[in-house]
Amino acid sequence: MNAPYLLSVGYYPELLHLRSHLLRQNGYVVKEAGDFQTAMTMARNDGSNLRLLLFCHTVPSADQTQIMMALLGSHSVPTLSICQLEAARQVPGKPVSVSPEALLAEVKQALQKEQFDLPPVYNVRL
Repeated sequence: MNAPYLLSVGYYPELLHLRSHLLRQNGYVVKEAGDFQTAMTMARNDGSNLRLLLFCHTVPSADQTQIMMALLGSHSVPTLSICQLEAARQVPGKPVSVSPEALLAEVKQALQKEQFDLPPVYNVRL
């Protein structure tokens, strides 16, 4: 039997590995999916052990939706989507990013949520 885990999905390997490393250092069991097909396979085959689905901003919305829908057959799971830009907070000429502290706080908050009928999307926009 596999242990409960977080699935981190991102299409930029360096960001994916860095985010997963941060989460592992803070006690989380993390599996990575660096492409759509891997994420779909993991969602379908091992979704019952999944506790949080974490999407990088590099994953298109359409892919996020399909991956979440693949999970609905087995159960619902909180979803955390990291959005890189938000017009209201964006400073012209400066990239917007999520700090490690903010990411850890959002992951903790998302994991404390109860089960949902549909996976909610928590948008981290800093």
